[in-house]
Amino acid sequence: MFGDQVAVEELKEEEVEAARIEASELNQKDPRFYRLLSIACRQLAVNAEENHRYDQASDLRFWSMELQRKEGWRARGRLTIGILHSLYRYLSGYGEEILRAFLMLVAILLLFAFLYTRVGFVHPLSTAPAATLSNELGQPQKPTKALAYSLAVITLQRPDPRPLTTAAWFAVLAETILGPIQAALLILAVRRRFMR
Repeated sequence: MFGDQVAVEELKEEEVEAARIEASELNQKDPRFYRLLSIACRQLAVNAEENHRYDQASDLRFWSMELQRKEGWRARGRLTIGILHSLYRYLSGYGEEILRAFLMLVAILLLFAFLYTRVGFVHPLSTAPAATLSNELGQPQKPTKALAYSLAVITLQRPDPRPLTTAAWFAVLAETILGPIQAALLILAVRRRFMR
């Protein structure tokens, strides 16, 4: 019992030394290190999947992708792949995190609903022809109507009223592209979780 404090201090010193060594090794940023570790994680994920350890396989696939991203675009020779890896990570956790993908879909829905309360739309009861309307005549949506409008746009409906201003057209176009992509990432994450 009297030697416990000494043992605890020795363990702390060993942990500090191990952390220092690990940090110095990782600071070298050798792309081969990340590539080899990514391959090892991928092979371990396949092994875990074959042995019905699906949670471990999911974690290992995540870390394999993360290591590929950390490898850097210079090692792969293409900047776009690095950007895509980063987007895939932040939007759905490499297709492994259902909650993250769902929250990002809700964030897209709310962001565009907020935008629809700020940009102009043509109302269907407008008497003036569309050619004579200027950007200043468009009226923004009410908050509840904007939320329903955003949901309709994400589900690829053609809701009324139509956008009038350039900003409104751009917002509808952007949500028409981003919403279904994020929904697909959510479906992928759900599929990966339940196919096991």
